[in-house]
This record gives sequence, C-alpha cells and structure tokens, in this order.
Amino acid sequence: MQSHHPKSYMAAQICHKGGKLEMKEVDWKEPRKGEIVVKVIACGVARSDRITQDQLLDGIKYPRTPSHEFVGEICAIGDDVKHLKMKDMVAGSWHGGHCNTCTPCRAGDFACCREREINGVTRDGGMAEYVCMSSEACIMVPKSMDPSEMTALLCHGATIFNSLNTMCVSPGELVGIHGAGGLGKLACDMSRCMGYRTVLIGEGDQLKREMNLGPQSFIDCLKMDVAKELMQMGGAKVILCCLPESKHIPSFIQGLQANGQLCLTTMGHDARCDMPIAPLIMRRRTLLGCPPPTPLQVEDCLRFCKMHDIRVKVNKMPLKECNKAWEEAGNPDSMRKPVLMMD
Repeated sequence: MQSHHPKSYMAAQICHKGGKLEMKEVDWKEPRKGEIVVKVIACGVARSDRITQDQLLDGIKYPRTPSHEFVGEICAIGDDVKHLKMKDMVAGSWHGGHCNTCTPCRAGDFACCREREINGVTRDGGMAEYVCMSSEACIMVPKSMDPSEMTALLCHGATIFNSLNTMCVSPGELVGIHGAGGLGKLACDMSRCMGYRTVLIGEGDQLKREMNLGPQSFIDCLKMDVAKELMQMGGAKVILCCLPESKHIPSFIQGLQANGQLCLTTMGHDARCDMPIAPLIMRRRTLLGCPPPTPLQVEDCLRFCKMHDIRVKVNKMPLKECNKAWEEAGNPDSMRKPVLMMD
C-alpha cells in the first residue's frame, strides 16, 4: 500500500570509513514484506552516529545513511503489516528490528537480540527525506509533541529513562548523573521527576551556571573528589554514566553506597578501564550496562516526558547543513540538540 511518492529523494550518506556526509540522490524502493516507508519530518543528530562513520560495529557497509533518531509519517506499507496505517505518525530509534528466533528474542528480550538490526548503522537511517524501516521497530508517538524535540528522547534519552526505571532505587535516594549539556539536564529532569535526590557530576563552572545548580546538586569532577563528595551525601544508590569517559569510573564506584549500582549508558573510543575490584566485592556494588531500548520502552519514555512536561532545546537546520549538525553533535557541552528538518 502506498501514496504518491517521488522516483528519487535526497539522503545524506557516508560513502567510506572515516568519510564526511555527502548529499546523494537515492532511487525510491518499495517496502519489502514487513517494512514501511516513512516521510521524514525531523531527524536528530547524535554523537553516537560516529559509530557509523568510524565503522566501530560489525555489519556496517557503505554507502550508509546514518541517524537512529527520526520522526515522520508513513507513506508506504509492505505486505503483512497489519498494525499500522497510512499517515500514522511514527518514529525510529536505535532498535531497527530483531530476529524473533534467538534465545533472548524467545524470552521477549528484544534489546539483546543476537541478530538485531540498527537504524543508521546496519541499515539506512533517517538522515534523508524518506527512510525504509522494519515495522516491528516502529515507535508510535504521542500526539501534540514537537517532532524536533522528540528526536532527543528517542535513543539516549530513552536509554536514560529506561535505566532509571529499572535500577534498584527508591524515591528519596541519591542518584548521581555523570553528564553534560542538554543530555545531562535531561537526565537530571527525569531523575527528579521520578522522585530521586539528584546530583549532577560534570566539569566546570559554566555547566553549573547554565543549569542553575546549587552546591548540593553539582559535583565538579575537575576540582572535587567525587567519591568523597558523594559519600558525604550518604553515598549514591545509583550513578548513571551518560558520557563515554572511563577515567572517572573508579571514583564513581567508590562513591556508591553498599549495594549501589553504576550504570553505563553509552560507549566511545575509550572502551577500556582499570577497575577497582575490592570496592565492588566488599560493599556488594554492581557495574552494569544498559542497552538502547526497544520501541515499547521508547514509547514509555515519550509518555513520561509528555506527562511531566520535560522539554529539550533543539537547533533546527535543513538537511543540506548535515555536516554542520554533525560537528555540533560532537560537542557534549552543547545545551541544544542539532535536528535536521525536512522541507
């Protein structure tokens, strides 16, 4: 089933490892069985899109259209898609589809599917006028939410929400957020709305001023002993690492209370760390990772943010300025999310 569509459309593509984004004209392809085509309205640009540029995961082939954060309207539907209809507003995130046959899938744990596809990584993403996606990876979006703001919630925002939602922490307990810029603010807003006593762990006075934080709400990891400061507050029950920096992890572990949890939500080039083993064992502390969420978990995040009026700041740009947006996304201190808007 399809509406009127062009014979071709424009897409930003990475044509080789380490290459810059290039605008290309792409031929229209009808959706295959179980797929849909979405006319993109807004496309978020994230630091993690560099995984595609630098070929940091298996299964990346070029040319590839990046971006795993996009919102749009269904304009074509393949065979055997029963739960969606034309002109539905939907979104795509990191999760690009699952196999349904591996052991995690059979247990309903689609986030850990061994053969999982990734939008913008192992299949083309949303940095284009149109994107073809697996219908099972489709996210139904709430009405009246700004599509451009929504892009900031679809992947890392939803990962943060899902992490906080599944940790062993109760309202009133201390949660530390290691973050910066708009993402750090988003994580703090979510944590506070869940009822947790929240402290941001970041770098520099500028971040403290921009977020209007008091002395009990901010720990400067450049000037202060993070573990000591956290323990003076009673120790953190949970510390959420929203930045891919392993150098601080040992001090974070020391800042956890007994039975505390340190959760990693993202990865970078610095993927190794010297780990203090004794503090983990002696106080039953836990180090764990949280994978990007499934479509249903993203929908939960969107409803939560709408209910609590959690807003994000964005910087809207046209698709042709994709390389400028790419550079802005590389700045973790930015308070605005770069978002490409389609004409």
